[in-house]
Amino acid sequence: ATGNTVIAGTLDVTGNITGGASSVLYVPGSIVQVQYTQVTATSTYTPSGTYADTAITPLAVTITPKSTSSKIMVDVCFNGEVSVAYHSGGWIKRTGGSGDADLQAPEDGDRARFLSPMTSGHTTDADSTPDQCAIKYFDSPNTTSAVTYTLYIIASSTTNIGLNRTVGDSDSADYGRMVSYISATEIAG
Repeated sequence: ATGNTVIAGTLDVTGNITGGASSVLYVPGSIVQVQYTQVTATSTYTPSGTYADTAITPLAVTITPKSTSSKIMVDVCFNGEVSVAYHSGGWIKRTGGSGDADLQAPEDGDRARFLSPMTSGHTTDADSTPDQCAIKYFDSPNTTSAVTYTLYIIASSTTNIGLNRTVGDSDSADYGRMVSYISATEIAG
């Protein structure tokens, strides 16, 4: 058959269902595609002010949805260190497609808006104890054009943010190196 074919009832297939490179079989709730960026390099950032949004540019991923009804599950794992991890957290910016959007908690007064707080194993050591920010967010970009998701960190001070490294980063077993990632999974709607 060519074009759209509706089958009322059961379709029994013995063998494989195959298609060309642009063919897609949409089953609601199934994974259509996964795009990811895994970062092993280290870098540092200095926020422009207290509670300023800082783009962590290596943690960005681009995906081109196959359908406007798809959901995009964005997964982020930031590993590194924020000098002042308490009162700090992460959110995601979507650019492209049907329009840019800040994916974060709803606005409520002057409160900082995260998707996830920065978790830390320390309360006083802002030099050698790694922090983590883990985010899982479901987006509805309503487009079949490319969209890019980028991690932003809101830090409660202007001191350093280290990606995949501690802030001090001394060559000692007391300081660590890590790996971070961001992924975008298209789920059929």
